[in-house]
Amino acid sequence: MMRQMRAATKPIMLVTAGAFVALMVFQWGMDITGQSSGGLGAIGRVNSDAVMYTEYMAAYRNLYDEIQSSQEEPVSSQQNKEIEDAAFDEVVNQLLIRQELRRRGIGVSDQEISQAAQLSPPGELRPQFTDEDGQFDFTGYQIFLATLPADQLLLLEAYYRDVIPRGKLLRQVSAGIYLSGAELWQSWKDQSEQVEVRYMAFEPATRYEDAQFSIPNSDIEGYYRDKQEEFEVPARAAVKVVVLDKTPTTADTMASGERAIEIRQELLDGADFAETAQQASADQGSAQLGGELGVFPKGRMMGTFDSTVFSAPVGQLTEPVKTAFGFHIIEIQERWGQDSAQARHVLVPIQRTDESEIALLTLADSIEDLGESMVMEDVGTNAGVNVQ
Repeated sequence: MMRQMRAATKPIMLVTAGAFVALMVFQWGMDITGQSSGGLGAIGRVNSDAVMYTEYMAAYRNLYDEIQSSQEEPVSSQQNKEIEDAAFDEVVNQLLIRQELRRRGIGVSDQEISQAAQLSPPGELRPQFTDEDGQFDFTGYQIFLATLPADQLLLLEAYYRDVIPRGKLLRQVSAGIYLSGAELWQSWKDQSEQVEVRYMAFEPATRYEDAQFSIPNSDIEGYYRDKQEEFEVPARAAVKVVVLDKTPTTADTMASGERAIEIRQELLDGADFAETAQQASADQGSAQLGGELGVFPKGRMMGTFDSTVFSAPVGQLTEPVKTAFGFHIIEIQERWGQDSAQARHVLVPIQRTDESEIALLTLADSIEDLGESMVMEDVGTNAGVNVQ
């Protein structure tokens, strides 16, 4: 029994912590201080609800970490773009679900939560209390619940408070879906029906020689005239292209880093942080607030950003910190141990410089000129680019 309880401790923490984080992200908008409209501000709107930057960043980071942990190579720029889109879609979907729950007046009572916790354990916990015969040990599970610390019980409550209303919504939405007996039977047959077939292949070309037959040209011409539509061939073309990569180069990255160093020096020389953030920061959400990020817990921000905030001296400007978004100049305004911190930042994005963009456009013009007098392979060789 004790082994079961110890084995179940990790899953319950993972399940409830995951649900609790999701609840913080999508229901409380990451407002851990209880202050509404804190943090970075809105980056979009779904009907009457704002899409908060902090919600998006939390969803982005979860997806980013998941992708990075599944592969050895760094996340590519294309993957990063897909992660950004998926994170925004996830936040929007969660907002739509919350709005529909409000519209339908769907909630959950304390009694429902208590009953669900007692009788419907999370799926991730079931294997820990299921024997070899597939029987669930409810007695062991009840003892496990009775011995859970208060903080884990709160996480479990948050899990059910989020999951139960969604289950009600799903049942309401699917209640109007009706399939007749014939439709159900056809669906089952489509998925389950199997047929055993025996056949014999017959190919005339392998049994008879062409020389055995003589077909008059008039028959061939007549067949062609009658079946012309069968001989039509759609227009086709073979295309070769030169693809120019617009991803920022190493030189572009260095230029962005140098710009971040310049901005940091301006701040050290006395420039107003809020004004600098409003004018120079690429983080539009926080820039409107003078670079303010508000209060956030450890682990909320991206790796190097987060580790810097919880290690650099309070009240000082950090050296430029590089993340997937660019270079950050951070000022830690307050920190409460390793639990949470308050900070502001200026973000310098990594993007192509004007010189780099002009060089790329010049190369494109040169390729176009070469293409008027050369085949594509020679164009690629002369311009030093790949032809696909």
